[in-house]
Amino acid sequence: MWFQVVIAVNLKGVIGKDNKLPWSSKEDLAHFRQLTDGHTIVMGRKTFESLGRRLPNRYHVVISSNIAYKHRKYPPDLVVTDLEEVFHLRKGPIFLIGGAQVLEAAFEQDLVDRIYLTTVFDETDGDVFLPKIPDSFKVIEQREHFDCTPKLKVEVLEKVVSS
Repeated sequence: MWFQVVIAVNLKGVIGKDNKLPWSSKEDLAHFRQLTDGHTIVMGRKTFESLGRRLPNRYHVVISSNIAYKHRKYPPDLVVTDLEEVFHLRKGPIFLIGGAQVLEAAFEQDLVDRIYLTTVFDETDGDVFLPKIPDSFKVIEQREHFDCTPKLKVEVLEKVVSS
């Protein structure tokens, strides 16, 4: 089993600013909802807290060095200290949604086989950046949405397994 990453990045490589998305896009949020609805979403503690609430109809897993982590207002469904633990505890599609440290660890541990990457045509500065996507990923699908603001490009990348 592998993770599928769902992430949006702007033209400067930014994925976050002050623990929030630095842009607003109804179309990107609808795409995220369509992909993750009814499935497990895995994220770091800061990403979980940045949501501001539990997302409906999703199973929330938080990766934290503190296994006793609890949020005062809205607890996650599960807290784990290691990404691979999730595979033993959850079935079905598992979506990794951030943050940068969690994504980097998943790429380094070779735990990702698909990436849903939205490029937001925005140049806002930020303080969290998308880690380098390994060269083993290739674009298999691409759609442009230039009829919305900000403009979006959605790509699906899959890991190419060399034989």
